[in-house]
Amino acid sequence: MDDRKTIKMRFNASKGQLCREVAGELGQLPTEFARGSMELTLVLLAKHDPELMARAIKRANRVLAGQGYEPLTLIGLLEDLREGPVVELLANERQRSITNKQG
Repeated sequence: MDDRKTIKMRFNASKGQLCREVAGELGQLPTEFARGSMELTLVLLAKHDPELMARAIKRANRVLAGQGYEPLTLIGLLEDLREGPVVELLANERQRSITNKQG
Protein backbone atom coordinates (compact mmCIF):
# COMPACT_ATOMS: atom_id res chain seq x y z
CA MET A 1 0.00 0.00 0.00
CA ASP A 2 1.21 3.48 -0.78
CA ASP A 3 2.30 5.20 2.43
CA ARG A 4 2.19 8.71 1.00
CA LYS A 5 -0.52 10.95 2.37
CA THR A 6 -3.44 11.53 0.06
CA ILE A 7 -4.46 15.02 -0.87
CA LYS A 8 -7.66 15.97 0.89
CA MET A 9 -9.84 18.68 -0.51
CA ARG A 10 -12.38 20.56 1.54
CA PHE A 11 -15.22 22.54 0.05
CA ASN A 12 -17.89 24.69 1.58
CA ALA A 13 -21.31 23.03 1.67
CA SER A 14 -22.52 24.45 -1.66
CA LYS A 15 -19.40 23.50 -3.64
CA GLY A 16 -19.33 20.07 -2.03
CA GLN A 17 -22.95 19.43 -2.97
CA LEU A 18 -22.31 20.65 -6.52
CA CYS A 19 -19.37 18.24 -6.85
CA ARG A 20 -21.56 15.36 -5.64
CA GLU A 21 -24.29 16.30 -8.12
CA VAL A 22 -21.88 16.61 -11.06
CA ALA A 23 -20.27 13.30 -10.11
CA GLY A 24 -23.72 11.71 -10.05
CA GLU A 25 -24.53 13.12 -13.50
CA LEU A 26 -21.32 11.56 -14.80
CA GLY A 27 -22.01 8.24 -13.08
CA GLN A 28 -18.98 8.67 -10.83
CA LEU A 29 -18.31 8.68 -7.13
CA PRO A 30 -17.30 12.08 -5.77
CA THR A 31 -13.74 10.82 -5.24
CA GLU A 32 -13.56 9.67 -8.86
CA PHE A 33 -14.79 13.08 -9.98
CA ALA A 34 -12.23 14.84 -7.77
CA ARG A 35 -9.42 12.65 -9.11
CA GLY A 36 -10.52 13.26 -12.69
CA SER A 37 -10.74 17.00 -12.06
CA MET A 38 -7.19 17.01 -10.70
CA GLU A 39 -5.98 15.04 -13.72
CA LEU A 40 -7.74 17.41 -16.09
CA THR A 41 -6.07 20.36 -14.37
CA LEU A 42 -2.65 18.71 -14.77
CA VAL A 43 -3.27 18.02 -18.45
CA LEU A 44 -4.36 21.60 -19.09
CA LEU A 45 -1.41 23.03 -17.18
CA ALA A 46 1.00 20.78 -19.09
CA LYS A 47 -0.47 21.99 -22.36
CA HIS A 48 -0.66 25.70 -21.56
CA ASP A 49 2.28 26.19 -19.20
CA PRO A 50 4.80 23.38 -19.65
CA GLU A 51 7.50 25.40 -17.88
CA LEU A 52 5.37 25.55 -14.73
CA MET A 53 4.85 21.80 -14.89
CA ALA A 54 8.56 21.19 -15.47
CA ARG A 55 9.44 23.20 -12.35
CA ALA A 56 6.79 21.40 -10.29
CA ILE A 57 7.93 17.99 -11.52
CA LYS A 58 11.54 18.85 -10.70
CA ARG A 59 10.58 19.78 -7.12
CA ALA A 60 8.33 16.73 -6.76
CA ASN A 61 11.15 14.47 -7.94
CA ARG A 62 13.44 15.78 -5.20
CA VAL A 63 10.90 14.74 -2.59
CA LEU A 64 10.04 11.44 -4.31
CA ALA A 65 13.71 10.47 -4.68
CA GLY A 66 14.24 11.00 -0.96
CA GLN A 67 11.34 8.62 -0.28
CA GLY A 68 12.54 5.96 -2.73
CA TYR A 69 9.93 6.53 -5.44
CA GLU A 70 10.49 6.55 -9.18
CA PRO A 71 10.92 10.00 -10.72
CA LEU A 72 8.14 11.66 -12.72
CA THR A 73 8.52 12.93 -16.26
CA LEU A 74 6.11 15.22 -18.05
CA ILE A 75 5.77 12.76 -20.92
CA GLY A 76 5.20 9.87 -18.53
CA LEU A 77 2.60 11.86 -16.63
CA LEU A 78 0.73 12.74 -19.82
CA GLU A 79 0.86 9.12 -20.99
CA ASP A 80 -0.59 7.97 -17.66
CA LEU A 81 -3.32 10.60 -17.82
CA ARG A 82 -4.14 9.70 -21.43
CA GLU A 83 -5.52 6.39 -20.17
CA GLY A 84 -7.42 7.74 -17.17
CA PRO A 85 -10.95 8.92 -16.50
CA VAL A 86 -10.25 12.37 -17.94
CA VAL A 87 -9.92 10.98 -21.44
CA GLU A 88 -13.14 9.03 -21.04
CA LEU A 89 -14.91 12.11 -19.70
CA LEU A 90 -13.68 14.29 -22.56
CA ALA A 91 -14.59 11.65 -25.15
CA ASN A 92 -18.10 11.35 -23.72
CA GLU A 93 -18.53 15.12 -23.70
CA ARG A 94 -17.33 15.38 -27.29
CA GLN A 95 -19.78 12.69 -28.36
CA ARG A 96 -22.62 14.49 -26.56
CA SER A 97 -21.69 17.74 -28.29
CA ILE A 98 -21.68 16.06 -31.71
CA THR A 99 -25.01 14.37 -31.01
CA ASN A 100 -26.59 17.66 -29.88
CA LYS A 101 -25.40 19.45 -33.03
CA GLN A 102 -26.82 16.73 -35.27
CA GLY A 103 -30.16 16.51 -33.45
